[in-house]
Amino acid sequence: MRIGILFFTIVGLAGCQTDKLAVMDQRLAAPRLISRGSIAVDASAEKLRVDENGRYFLVESSSGRVDLYEVENLNEITTFRAVGDFPSINGSGFIDSNSYFVGYIDGKQGALRTFVKVLQVEPEKLLYEHVFDVGADVPVDANVDYIAYRKSLIDWRKENSALDVWSAHPGYSGIYKLTDSGRVFTSNLLEKTLLLHNPRTDQRIYWSADIKPFDAAITRSEKHVIAIDDTGSCKVWRIPEVEPLGRCGWGALSAHKRGHVVVAPHAEQFAVSVDNQVRVYSLEPLMLLNEFVMPAAVTALILADEGRVAVADEQGNLEVWDAETARVLGRVRLPYIADLAFPTRDRLLALVPEDGQYSVFTYDIPPNSHL
Repeated sequence: MRIGILFFTIVGLAGCQTDKLAVMDQRLAAPRLISRGSIAVDASAEKLRVDENGRYFLVESSSGRVDLYEVENLNEITTFRAVGDFPSINGSGFIDSNSYFVGYIDGKQGALRTFVKVLQVEPEKLLYEHVFDVGADVPVDANVDYIAYRKSLIDWRKENSALDVWSAHPGYSGIYKLTDSGRVFTSNLLEKTLLLHNPRTDQRIYWSADIKPFDAAITRSEKHVIAIDDTGSCKVWRIPEVEPLGRCGWGALSAHKRGHVVVAPHAEQFAVSVDNQVRVYSLEPLMLLNEFVMPAAVTALILADEGRVAVADEQGNLEVWDAETARVLGRVRLPYIADLAFPTRDRLLALVPEDGQYSVFTYDIPPNSHL
């Protein structure tokens, strides 16, 4: 019996070593990502946002500013600065290929208020502005038709009266995401619950996740929800039935890097990371496409359609993988990567801090790496 156990243990360890060697060989053989240049950005930069056509990107900063750039030539187009006594950005992103929104908190007149502005890129002009009387550390989210903030949903194109938004958390803390159809997806960490609310019909889909949803996401189609806890335990549900489809991770007692989940822009796919491990799944049906191990804990993760995933780790390793073929399409080493974005399938942006300064680097994925 002991001999049998020892045999299978040796075989298992040998298999693990073989897998590790195969990954190392891939990394050594992988082409370098093709640098297209970089541009210095605000020293307090935190997040990258890109429009769906890949023409523009936003850099959101904790200093109360959002900068708009052109992807192709890395030209700065304009800067939005929040004004007031205690300005801070609490949301930004693209509405469509020619407009974007900025939400910010202002402490003027002794009371915190939240402002939301929708701005056009070309020609530059203000399309819409709204003021919420309450300012709180809750994100503003917006899309082509709606703006959501705390308890309010606004149809900003029709400028109708605000509708009430229900949240899984009474203080609107946790995940707060506006969907294309105008539903609001929220989470409650302590109660281990999730809620998808439609303020226009007051339909509420509320359920227990049975894990603490440290991170959660809903797909663009609004057909699937994924949640992951701080140890990497991960679950998937089909909406609106709230049908459990299965697990996408069982957790690890030794995990020291909080679990993270991202969804593809349009495809029914998602990726999760815990520590230095990354797994990519398809959802129709739920199936593991592939898993990768980075040299160090993951700091940034983004998924494009067709299973293309970009991953950065604490040692500054940046790699682009094809999940369907398990191939490294390109890699590069940088000091550190704070955020990533795919403007297009073959181009990647990286927000990189170094020596107290931040820059956005742009890379092309080598064309021969697809073969």
